[in-house]
Amino acid sequence: MNRYRTFPILFARASNGKVKQWEIKAVTDDEQASIVTKHGYVDSKIQENSKEVKGKSIGRSNETTPFEQAIKDAQSKWTAKKDKKYVEDINEIDNVDILLPMLAHQFKKRKHNIVYPCYVQPKLNGVRCLARKTENGIEYTSRKFKPFTTLEHLTPYLNDIMKVGDIIDGEIFHPDWTFQKIIRNVKKWRETSALLQYWIYDKADDKIFEQRLLWLDKRIRSFSIPLVFVSTKAIYSEEEVYQIHKEKFAKEFEGTMIRNASGLYKFDHRSAELQKLKDFIDAEFTIIGGKEGTGNDKGCVIFKVDNPKGLTTEAMDFDVRPRGTVERRKEWFENLDSLIGKKLTVRYQELSEDNVPIFPVGLAIRDYE
Repeated sequence: MNRYRTFPILFARASNGKVKQWEIKAVTDDEQASIVTKHGYVDSKIQENSKEVKGKSIGRSNETTPFEQAIKDAQSKWTAKKDKKYVEDINEIDNVDILLPMLAHQFKKRKHNIVYPCYVQPKLNGVRCLARKTENGIEYTSRKFKPFTTLEHLTPYLNDIMKVGDIIDGEIFHPDWTFQKIIRNVKKWRETSALLQYWIYDKADDKIFEQRLLWLDKRIRSFSIPLVFVSTKAIYSEEEVYQIHKEKFAKEFEGTMIRNASGLYKFDHRSAELQKLKDFIDAEFTIIGGKEGTGNDKGCVIFKVDNPKGLTTEAMDFDVRPRGTVERRKEWFENLDSLIGKKLTVRYQELSEDNVPIFPVGLAIRDYE
């Protein structure tokens, strides 16, 4: 006899104006377990997908049965949808006041959408942040609309250039700090948090980018740290894009951002008007376990992450050594149970034939967004 764990159906407004629905449940027949998802537009054909789930961390204190793991996975996916503005009440879909930043496509895949002349900027390895001025002051939110409470030192500077309703897009960054140090100072207030800088590269409104750029240029070029106006350069050909990427941005930063001059800002949308060029690939994977390293990594964690796109049973998860100090990686190993279910950003060169990342490195646990 089958047992189920169901979750409320979720709804959201699609970019085409239609209402989309999504639901998930965990199912078991006491021999194996799976998670079943259904999605589609309301009053249209609904697609159903099923994925078998196995127990995790066998032999450890946090061991889960297949059904327990299916429930955890389903809960995680359901919560992730809620974080993306999905609601349980279909009548509330247009009442969600959540602003999520515009995301970029890969230049190597969508470069045919770039119109020259265009603009290029360095791609930063910082923490994405929207700054929004309201009647109550400046609100700072992450890529997933999580509020930041460590950035009040930026407020006096932003108050001088923003009016109520203005929204600025950029990254919390420091050119001399590691990504991990930036995250630590954003997540929790420390004395050094006051040294965090706001590198601004866009204004979120209904104007084309060239007009938004003029607004930024007029107001921010006269400011010094902690506000930084990101270097923006006009480019006239694809060859120039690759040239500046190779000679400057790939060496000094994380890569290159390419923007169409006439591109509009689209909240919560991956837009072909904004593209990124990197010499590596970053992706997020869910931490499902881990083990102790050996040699110089003894006492340090080696994470095991879920790989839902793996083409074989062996490829459904893989090990990742994270970056960080020895002390931090030992702390992660000691507190491994509390990290299971969180997202790990993994950088890699390419995928194997079985869709497993080659030469993966863990960059950061994404619990700050």
